[in-house]
Amino acid sequence: MHRLKPICRLTAIAVLCVMGVARAGVTLSSAFGGGMVLQQAMPLPIWGWADAGEKVSVRLDQAMQTCTAASLKIPHTGLAATSDLAGNLTNIHPANKKDVGLRLARWALAKDYGRTELVYSGPLFKAMRVEGSRARIFFHHAAGGLKSRDGAALTEFQIAGKDGIFVPAIASIDGETVLVRGDGVEVPARVRLGWHNTANPNLVNAAGLPAFPFHTDNWQGGDGL
Repeated sequence: MHRLKPICRLTAIAVLCVMGVARAGVTLSSAFGGGMVLQQAMPLPIWGWADAGEKVSVRLDQAMQTCTAASLKIPHTGLAATSDLAGNLTNIHPANKKDVGLRLARWALAKDYGRTELVYSGPLFKAMRVEGSRARIFFHHAAGGLKSRDGAALTEFQIAGKDGIFVPAIASIDGETVLVRGDGVEVPARVRLGWHNTANPNLVNAAGLPAFPFHTDNWQGGDGL
């Protein structure tokens, strides 16, 4: 009688952690644990969520990989913006975990299960173009247009001139882009969105997925494409 043998066995519990100031949480499927069996030399996608720029570490036994939200440039990674689901933005464990999971599932379904019709990401910063006293912001994952989640004016945008002093911005949607201007800023140099720990921007794409925080100064984030 032939006996099945595991190809690879890990004895340590897999751990995902978020380092630094965080309102985001990271969770693991119940499939991860001591004694789990993995196929050798095969990619192991691990799905979780974190705020842009946060450091995330994954440890399997003695091996550990650390990356930040910019890791969207790495295959088999995904992010879900969840500030609108948190309720209490100072709590890193949002009560509404179902919708967090559904947003992350969009990445897996679209990237790994052939559901290419799904919109799987909220708007991610692409580029900025200065147009007189305004800055036009371009986004990835904005096909079909952008909108305000609550119908109110766009929130959490800030703009700065060459002096680097940020002021609250007036932002308006123009198709798949956002036009940003600010009082006293004659020539825009920088724009940022949701750049503080309790930000809750209301910019979403046509699928209702929230935009990710960003800053335009040498931005290193990925595009999720």
